[in-house]
Amino acid sequence: MKKVICPVCGGICIKYGNNKFSNWELEASVSKIDEFKDCIKALENWRHEIMNIFRYEITNGYTERCNNKSKVLKRVSYGLMNYERFVKRRMQLWQNI
Repeated sequence: MKKVICPVCGGICIKYGNNKFSNWELEASVSKIDEFKDCIKALENWRHEIMNIFRYEITNGYTERCNNKSKVLKRVSYGLMNYERFVKRRMQLWQNI
């Protein structure tokens, strides 16, 4: 399934992307894999937003990356006694982005 959905994201126009997306949903629902039921439901709920990827070609990848880096740093820094060191490390991290 992953091999089918990845080329879908490279679609040029929204009509092409919509058709490929619908084909993938159909194939996933026919596959009778239980994990795809929740996935298909989520995709149906977010279909408009997903189709906007084809229309505008803008994503929130940078924001997601920044949030992920912050969460990883917070998790790794759990138990640090010096809060100032944590803040300095966070600022150093943001300079590299």
